[in-house]
Amino acid sequence: MKLLRKQLGWSQNRLAEESGVSRRTINYIENGKIKNPKKETMRSISNALRADVEILFFDKS
Repeated sequence: MKLLRKQLGWSQNRLAEESGVSRRTINYIENGKIKNPKKETMRSISNALRADVEILFFDKS
């Protein structure tokens, strides 16, 4: 998620604005403080980044 966000040139604040998810939550997800985000949170972030939920949150490759 962080890599894709940075590739888009987005700050955490921008992702928060685009997704409707708080910047704090985005920060916690990126830094591993939230390991299992809510489905709606994952969906909102994925939609904002135009990425598949499965790849963004579950692909470990």
